[in-house]
Amino acid sequence: MLRLERPLLLGHSLGSQVAMMLAARSPGRFSGLALLNPVPCLAAHRFIRPYVLVWGLSKLHTWVDCTAIAPLWRQALARVWKLWGWRGGVSPKDVSIVHRRLLFVDFEGQPRRSEVLKHAGIPCLVAWAKNDGLIEAELSHALSQSLPGGARLVFESGGHHIHKHHALQLAEARAQTILTEQACAS
Repeated sequence: MLRLERPLLLGHSLGSQVAMMLAARSPGRFSGLALLNPVPCLAAHRFIRPYVLVWGLSKLHTWVDCTAIAPLWRQALARVWKLWGWRGGVSPKDVSIVHRRLLFVDFEGQPRRSEVLKHAGIPCLVAWAKNDGLIEAELSHALSQSLPGGARLVFESGGHHIHKHHALQLAEARAQTILTEQACAS
């Protein structure tokens, strides 16, 4: 056990939803949030709306992935996503994993979580790349607008793993937030 008094909670992709849920449940326990390429949960990606479709495909994936046709199913669905205009190199396995994980995402709860975090005044660093092949930049921007203040970093490149390509800029933004908080406290 690290016994940190008020740690920063960092979440990437779907992990950002876990971080926001934890912070909303216990807002006094955390000094802030850093959300990298966050799954917005204000709406599903335009290719998998409405939520009923997400739920149905997720259930289907859970069943199909246990059968011999799983590799063919994944390839077919990845091709459909590309025909729909999905950006980036998303493998058939990635498509399958995303659909199964989306089964556990609470799309309807995001506005409530955002309000709790705003009321608690938890600073939120939100960062994403315009060329993220999994998450629409427009949804990341909308999520950032629904959360309390903090740094907003939008990168032209970096894809879905900006922490691998822009680690220095992310660290500098967090350091600046800490300095600002310390100046306000004194």
